Order: sequence, then structure tokens, then C-alpha cells
Amino acid sequence: MNTVHLVGDIGDKFGHEWNMNVSDYGEIVRLIDCQREGFKQYLIESEENEIGFTIQRAGEYINDEQELLLNLNEEDIIITAVPMGA
Repeated sequence: MNTVHLVGDIGDKFGHEWNMNVSDYGEIVRLIDCQREGFKQYLIESEENEIGFTIQRAGEYINDEQELLLNLNEEDIIITAVPMGA
């Protein structure tokens, strides 16, 4: 079981805590988008408005996009919106 924490505006819009059984980050996006319409579009529009996201996995920041392709274990995921360049 994974606990996904959405911090800041993203959590205010879509819920701050999600408990789910997922194997990768794509499943996180699909699951939340299925439950809260507009989640995926919000991510796309945020990118267009120069707002990025930091992702922590088991307390460690994801610094390499390749890490997003790895399978998830039972660990907490924290997603936080940050202005690009911050």
C-alpha cells in the first residue's frame, strides 16, 4: 500500500492524502484523475504555466526522470508544486 501526499494547491484541489496499491507513477496519475476529474489536465496546465513538481519517494527526492520509470514498493510518495527556477 502506498500513501500519496499532495502538498499545497494540488492537495487543496484534489485531496491531500491518497492510499492506493500502485506499481508506478503513471498509475498514480491515472487513479487520481479517475477519481478527481481534471487532475491530469491540471498537471499539464501547471507545466505550461511554469509550475513544476518535486517528488519524494521514501523521503528521497527524485532527481532523475529515469527514476520515475522504476517500480514502486510500499512507500510514501510526496508530490509538491514549485515554481520553475525555484
